[in-house]
Amino acid sequence: MRISKTFLWLSGLVACLVLIASSTGLFLKSIYARETMSWTVQAYGQDIANIVAAATLFIAVYFVNKESVKAFLCVS
Repeated sequence: MRISKTFLWLSGLVACLVLIASSTGLFLKSIYARETMSWTVQAYGQDIANIVAAATLFIAVYFVNKESVKAFLCVS
C-alpha cells in the first residue's frame, strides 16, 4: 500500500491548524466574550471535540506512515 507523502503532510497540516484554532478558542476568553452563555458553552465543547479529533488524526497519520491499513481507514 503506497500512500502519497503529500497526503500525509497535508493531513498533518490540517490537524495543526485545527489545534491552533481550537486552542485559541479555549484559552483566549475574548474570542467568545460577546456571545450568549449557551452558545459559548457549545463552542467550548466543539473546541474540545476538535482537539480530540486532531490528536486522533495525528496518531492515524503516524501509523499510516508505518503502513497500517487500520490507520489508513481512520484517516480516509
